[in-house]
Amino acid sequence: MNIFVGPILLFTLPMKQMVLGLYRAANSEDFRVWVPRMLHVTTQVPTLVLWGKDPCIPSWVAHSFGVREVKLLDNCGH
Repeated sequence: MNIFVGPILLFTLPMKQMVLGLYRAANSEDFRVWVPRMLHVTTQVPTLVLWGKDPCIPSWVAHSFGVREVKLLDNCGH
């Protein structure tokens, strides 16, 4: 099944499988290196995260950045 928004093809099943494979293969230890720096910056500088509602990456991830405001957008993906 393909997912369409208007005339634009967003994901084919093989593409979705490849993206999910990439997410699952990511080493969470790599992210731990930059998280403290990111949190330091987002607590010092007013930061807004625009986050498209996405079936693969939940919105709690956007809130984990320690930002002052998160706007969740419909029909956008992350």
